[in-house]
Amino acid sequence: MEKRRLSSTEVAASGMINNHEQMENGELRFRLRNENDGSGYVRIVAGTEGAWQNAHFHTGVRECVIVQKGWMAFAKKIDGGIHMRILREEEMIVSEPGVVHNTYLPVGAIIHCVKFGSNVAEKISGKADWHSSPEFDKLTKSLSEYQIMFRANQC
Repeated sequence: MEKRRLSSTEVAASGMINNHEQMENGELRFRLRNENDGSGYVRIVAGTEGAWQNAHFHTGVRECVIVQKGWMAFAKKIDGGIHMRILREEEMIVSEPGVVHNTYLPVGAIIHCVKFGSNVAEKISGKADWHSSPEFDKLTKSLSEYQIMFRANQC
């Protein structure tokens, strides 16, 4: 078989969609997702100011986050507190289902996020397996880059 481009009709029939957005925090997100199982890929380019994303957790989905350029902070909720880790270029981390987490990107950072795993919530309800955590937002979004680095060195 010879290599060929897929038509937009063939791509849609396979369940693949793209969705590109600029988020409230200034990040650019370039998404490719499969509607049938919720798996997908996101290239995330930091905004013009360092910023936190929104704290959340998944019931079945895992996220493998890889740092392409710069660095990122990955915060997760453990026993009601914050466990902070700094990841640098070419390092990666995988989120665990049920664990609340949040990501901070400084100016110039680029990361890749691969979403995979069981997506029972989406299959049953038709909603994405993404659950917000306003409580963890309160703990993380107030932290400056200095505080992020300090906390990460304490863990």
